[in-house]
Amino acid sequence: MDDPFAVLGFRRQFEINPQEILMAQAAALAHCHPDRQSAGVARETAVGESARVNAAARVLLDRMSCIEALIGLGDPLGERVVLAPMQLAALMEQRECMEACATADNADALGCTEWIERERQRIIELLRTGLSSECTDWRAIRADAAYLRAVNRLSDDWARMRLDTQKGSS
Repeated sequence: MDDPFAVLGFRRQFEINPQEILMAQAAALAHCHPDRQSAGVARETAVGESARVNAAARVLLDRMSCIEALIGLGDPLGERVVLAPMQLAALMEQRECMEACATADNADALGCTEWIERERQRIIELLRTGLSSECTDWRAIRADAAYLRAVNRLSDDWARMRLDTQKGSS
């Protein structure tokens, strides 16, 4: 796996301004774009380099992909962490609440949406703090990333529940 941070000239960090990523991508593509090369090997090399630059930008622009890249680069031999029982119980309880709220009034639905956003922000802050620490606890980072993935899946499920409810009432 290429280091997306190195490809675009950034130090490894949790948050990079999206505009800076797009500017670095544009600058890198200006140098390696296939249309700037003559036919043959130089053009094929430029196609590969352009693909690397675009892939790096995609990773850095997506928060979860960026977290996964930081984990993979910082702790490549680490093992995948499963959710803690308390986290799993909290997610299951929230899902049950969401299923009940999917057909309820907007105040209950808004509460579910707010829970997702609060939980995301809480986990992101834990990741931000953990990844900027001098002594990174990779197991904790992996656990937080696993929980964030689960919350993101729950958010997707919530959006589908709300959409199905809207379709059913029309």
